Amino acid sequence: MPKNNTAVKTEEVVIETVAPVAPKTYDVKALMETLKTKSAVIRHLHGEGLKTAEITTTMKTVFPNFIYQHARNVLNQPLKKSN
Repeated sequence: MPKNNTAVKTEEVVIETVAPVAPKTYDVKALMETLKTKSAVIRHLHGEGLKTAEITTTMKTVFPNFIYQHARNVLNQPLKKSN
């Protein structure tokens, strides 16, 4: 049986690597001065796109006893209506 001569195409694949972006750091003390309450800071950080665990880690830089449950409760509780 005769063999077919087939051409094989090869192409070069170039993989670019992207340097990892350092996570943004937040100055919790400065945020406390402007926003006045921990709850407001938690809502602000959540608005910036941080997850609850990341908020907890960030808040622990200023408040060592800060717990995950507090951040979770703040984010789950609806805001009260103002008159």
